[in-house]
Amino acid sequence: DGAHPEDRDAAILGGGARLDLGRVGVMASARSYLFQAGDSLRDDLRSNLQLTAGLTFRLGSAGRRAAPAPAVVRQTPDTVYVARDGTVERRTERRGDGDPQQFVTIPVPREGEIYLRYGPSDSSAVRRGPEPGAAAVTAGQMEALRRQVLADLEPLLRELMAAERIELREMVRDELRRIGAAGLTPEAEQRLVENLEARVALRVQERLRPADAAPRPVRTGFSPRLREWRAYTGGNLDRPRQFLLGGRLDLGPLNPRNPSLRVVPELAAGGGQGGMSVLLATNVQLDLASFRVGRAPLQPYAYGGLGFLVLTDPNPGRAEREAVLNLGYGVNFPVPRRDGGPRLFVEHQGIDLFDLNRLLIGIRF
Repeated sequence: DGAHPEDRDAAILGGGARLDLGRVGVMASARSYLFQAGDSLRDDLRSNLQLTAGLTFRLGSAGRRAAPAPAVVRQTPDTVYVARDGTVERRTERRGDGDPQQFVTIPVPREGEIYLRYGPSDSSAVRRGPEPGAAAVTAGQMEALRRQVLADLEPLLRELMAAERIELREMVRDELRRIGAAGLTPEAEQRLVENLEARVALRVQERLRPADAAPRPVRTGFSPRLREWRAYTGGNLDRPRQFLLGGRLDLGPLNPRNPSLRVVPELAAGGGQGGMSVLLATNVQLDLASFRVGRAPLQPYAYGGLGFLVLTDPNPGRAEREAVLNLGYGVNFPVPRRDGGPRLFVEHQGIDLFDLNRLLIGIRF
């Protein structure tokens, strides 16, 4: 006679959060599976904690917004036609000298004004009523005004463009001297473009600011925007031995004036000895000067950051949950025969000031 499993009371409690960054998102959740032990008392419950972390991706193109309805230009008419009231009475009488006299009876409104004009049409002594308001500006008049403004500004724009070309050449020479003779790797080219954009934007703001206007502070702070995402795998070199999966997001430079210093948050999960591990950290990465080995351009980098490490079954002397200070260094290089595409990287990561060492291999998109 086979034994049948007995029913057990169980409950699942948990929660999570997701951070959307455009088409890519980061999610993390935790849940606890509570159940009653086999032959134990009713108040003896066991808990199984499960942690989940990963990246989410949106497939398909973004929806298109409906085009705005064309603006309707309303114009006030220059002439107002007033209907003739049928109650107007007109009669003609003749005087003794034969000159006819005409009489017109007009009904007087309760509120308003009545203007009567008689005599020669070219008489300057006739007092006229107020002129009607000017008509609204038409689309044709606006287009003519725009063309006139552009024609007046064309010499000034040409002078500004000539001056900007000279300054732009100087900026490019400065940036190329910083890069050195290693050549333009994709990372170096990206930093060059971002640095030039920032410098040109600052220069244009200075040119367009009025001479008597007070200088406005230039925004130089961190403006997060997803520039790149990275996925990696690896393992712990120390105990506990674990297999790792993780991802990072490149949110752009910490300061537009220094595009090589970038903000890179990180989420990693591992399994093996010591149960499960979860690392959530925010790093600041510094891209160093690139160099070449043969024909392959290599881009070294280093980073540091603060994080939070969770171990479900830690080794003696280590807490289950602790704040850590992480340091790391590595090098990235293009995928063979795929110049300009994804890049691979190899990295040594030191958790809690190299108290726990990890070897990572990943790809950057």
